[in-house]
Amino acid sequence: MKKLMVFGTSLLLAIVFISLVCAIRINEVESNPEGSDAKNEWIELYSENEIDLDGWRIENGDQQSKELEGVFQGYIIINFSAQWLDNSEESLSLYEGDVLRDSFTSFEDSYNDNRTWQYCDGDWSFLDSSKNKENDCEEEENNNSNEENNNSNEETTEQEIYLELEGIEDDIQNGEEFDIDVLAFNLKDKEYDIRLYIYNKNGDVISEIYNEEEDKWKSGDYFITKFFQGPGNETETATLRIKESYSDFSGEASIRARIRATGTSPIIVEKGYPIEILEKEANTEKNSSKEDKEEITAEQTELNKENNKEIETSKSTGNVIKLGNREVVKESVNETREEGKILYESSNEIIKKYSIYGLNLILIGIIIFLLISFKKKQNQE
Repeated sequence: MKKLMVFGTSLLLAIVFISLVCAIRINEVESNPEGSDAKNEWIELYSENEIDLDGWRIENGDQQSKELEGVFQGYIIINFSAQWLDNSEESLSLYEGDVLRDSFTSFEDSYNDNRTWQYCDGDWSFLDSSKNKENDCEEEENNNSNEENNNSNEETTEQEIYLELEGIEDDIQNGEEFDIDVLAFNLKDKEYDIRLYIYNKNGDVISEIYNEEEDKWKSGDYFITKFFQGPGNETETATLRIKESYSDFSGEASIRARIRATGTSPIIVEKGYPIEILEKEANTEKNSSKEDKEEITAEQTELNKENNKEIETSKSTGNVIKLGNREVVKESVNETREEGKILYESSNEIIKKYSIYGLNLILIGIIIFLLISFKKKQNQE
């Protein structure tokens, strides 16, 4: 019975602990306030329970960290003494030690006003600031409903926006770039951003997309701004590749496209497909280099065979071997010398070899002659 009570108590404490940990979140972000950004940017955290922030930190998209401190319940504002948040393609991560507790990725604010990004029921909305109080998520709903009512007469027959993806192969090769055609239909007269990415079973984004305007590759976590320009139907091509950090990945994955109106957060429409990622092939440049070397070696072997034939022919006919083949003949001769067998030596090589012996004999003869002459001279004296 005691064991059961201890177990029950431990379970209850664990549940309470988890609820305390999970309660805290990034609740509101002001990344582009009116006037100067320095000293006016802020982040709001929210927790239903009392939280001690000792050991907590918040990190931006440039991996800059700010250590947090204090105990709070409800709302707490994190201020910055200098410009700390970017106005485009910014992201935030909230850590307890090394454990990621919350994040807000790929947001931008180019309006330089009092509107902020606010957490609303699992999504983010760009609304008038509600600093230090409950987010007014109904504001966006009311605005949307009013807009729908105002335009109901004009848009009763208007078709919904939808997407199609073309050029997707069932099997995508890891390590290779590939193009995807994105077809958008029934766009309004405005600009649209796109987020096109591949993710694995765990939900990790494993792809990059090429941003033509910035001329660089960007993580699939980010939107490409002003990808489409309405109204009507538009088709644009995006180039993707698997991230280098996932170069060893292969297997089942999914590709997904999401679009939103530029400068807003709600996703208008999305489209996804299951795909298969094939294992990365060996480096093609190395393979090419190896093939080139093998080809050169084969050509050299064939050339050596031809020259050996010429050597044999010259032996039987007495013909002179052309100077143009001299280097090849030398290489062939040297190769056979390394094996301990000499198949052929030119007349020049023979003369060089035996001229040394002849010179030595002449020198020896001169020395003997001088010695004899010197001895005779001594005898006469």
